Amino acid sequence: MIERATREQVPALRMLWESVFGEDPAFLDLFFARVFVPDNTLVWMENGRVVSALYVLPYLIAHGEENLRAAYLYALATEPAWRGRKIMSRLIEASFDLCAARGYALSMLVPAKDSLFGFYRGFGFEEFFDRVRVEKTRAELQALAVGCEPVKLVTASAELVWRQYRASPFCRDGCVVLTKEQNAFYIDNLRAEGGDAFVFTAGGAPCYALVSCRDGVLTISETNAEARELGPLCAALCARFAFERAVFLQPRCFGKLETRRGRRPFAMARLLQDVEIESPFIGRVLL
Repeated sequence: MIERATREQVPALRMLWESVFGEDPAFLDLFFARVFVPDNTLVWMENGRVVSALYVLPYLIAHGEENLRAAYLYALATEPAWRGRKIMSRLIEASFDLCAARGYALSMLVPAKDSLFGFYRGFGFEEFFDRVRVEKTRAELQALAVGCEPVKLVTASAELVWRQYRASPFCRDGCVVLTKEQNAFYIDNLRAEGGDAFVFTAGGAPCYALVSCRDGVLTISETNAEARELGPLCAALCARFAFERAVFLQPRCFGKLETRRGRRPFAMARLLQDVEIESPFIGRVLL
């Protein structure tokens, strides 16, 4: 039976999440404190127990003078013993009714693996958002930094990142844009996982970068730096962090050839209204 979740079910929802995804408890603490809304959460109940859940997270898409409202279907999970009974299929279909009632223009999701793209096509989802992932070795970043003065990376507040983010190309028409609260949550979670948010100036241009370093991999999950800022940024990253390779997500600082090579289908969407979205772009969303 499909129901809306309650706050009393949070322990059961956490247990289901941990059993399916093996999530960091610190992330779940933040999620259920600041993102979870019972009325945005669909659960399947069996004998008084939550055996499956789906979270409908509200996002916005920049679209002319008025932003479009979009739903992001997140953390779709079913207990292993209850899989194969089309429970999640029913939750997904129920989410469309919820989205239609709330006036959402589209429903989005990120398949956990490539094999699921075909599964979600059965619900009317299509590949909609690409993601560029550029990987470099430390030696390659050092080569890009030759002759460049490293920028000064200054730890930034969520408010400061927010102001630069709102002025960046990541908020142009067609982009999934964060609210101020979503931006703050993302940065708080980044820091809880050992990463940080930085601002810097290169060539007079104000820039920011969201960076984490774990197990020898430096991840720049978002930066508004352009090509002219890449060398000084690389010099600063190499000086500050110990890493073997670096990963840039949705970067603007690499040429068309590299970004074309690193582009892959990422998120799917099902249109719920008759709208046109040119050059759709998705950056930071919960994964």
